[in-house]
Amino acid sequence: MSGSKRALVTGACGFVAGYVIEALLKNGWEVKATDLKTANKASLEKFGEKVPFSPSDVTDKDSLKLVVKDVDIVFHTAAIFDFSTPIEILRAVNVQGTRNVIEVSMDADVKKMVCWSSTAVYGQADPKWYKIPITEDQELNPMIKNRYDLSKREQEEAALTYYNENNFPVTLVRCNPIYGPGSYYGMYVIFYYTKIGALPAMPRNLHNYHMPIVHIEDIAGAALYLSDVKNYNGEAYNITDDNDLDTLETARYVAFLTGSRLKVLLPVALKPLRPLLRLLGKMSLWEAKHLRKKVNGKPPVPKLETETFEYLYGKYWFSNEKLKATGYKLKYPDRRIGLIKTIDWYDEHGWEPLHH
Repeated sequence: MSGSKRALVTGACGFVAGYVIEALLKNGWEVKATDLKTANKASLEKFGEKVPFSPSDVTDKDSLKLVVKDVDIVFHTAAIFDFSTPIEILRAVNVQGTRNVIEVSMDADVKKMVCWSSTAVYGQADPKWYKIPITEDQELNPMIKNRYDLSKREQEEAALTYYNENNFPVTLVRCNPIYGPGSYYGMYVIFYYTKIGALPAMPRNLHNYHMPIVHIEDIAGAALYLSDVKNYNGEAYNITDDNDLDTLETARYVAFLTGSRLKVLLPVALKPLRPLLRLLGKMSLWEAKHLRKKVNGKPPVPKLETETFEYLYGKYWFSNEKLKATGYKLKYPDRRIGLIKTIDWYDEHGWEPLHH
């Protein structure tokens, strides 16, 4: 496609990357895809020959050298998003892997990288530390316990080092927990448990908490918008919806959409429940490792993850004003619209049990 921009999407076989590739193609970009040689390429089949695939491993710089040739922008989505992964592996892929992609990109005269980060970099969203809603210009809370969260913070630090010291243009997109058609991890767990009635009740004081989410199409749309080579460099942007419903309101809305019943209980003190929730998370991890088999070579996902419960103990409300100030307009600022379409998609395409 003569005169079009040329993009490389890492982690191309993942859920997020599929939407990024689709957005790029719709806007006239040439797209190359890369992921592990062993990755399931089913999600790329719909693009056919329009998106050539070349295998690489972000932990192996030599494997990256061929895939970054003749590329203008790298959309770096490749990462491990798994709360149960050991920190050494998270650092090897999320942190050192990002360094490798940037260094190879610099050698190949790539013009810019859009790097996938997460609002997990903020760590514990303690109102004693942060002004709520949390904006990108606030100092990060040093209290960060989750391994995945720590790896994303270190990834950001690594990426910004190349911008500050080598003037390599990089923009960080800090994504909220993602929902949307086709996702069977993360927020899907809450949707599924609500659907089957495993979350029959919630305490009324969850009105005081926020459930941070964003639709996948806004992740892809914002990343494309922020890929402008001359702008947004060295900056991080929260990618989140307008947070128009609190945690309890969101849960009740999902229950309504899935045809489930959700009782609202009297307020419950959450702090004393913390040790119990952590224990349940550890038991679920043990069950996944020892009582269930691998699927397609991958270890099974725990049905309950300790780190997920930590979102009940902070004010996880992130501002999207910096993003909107650039001129980007969210497609799903109101989660109610996005959730309708997402739940409808699961009803049509199937709800997958959490056994994999």
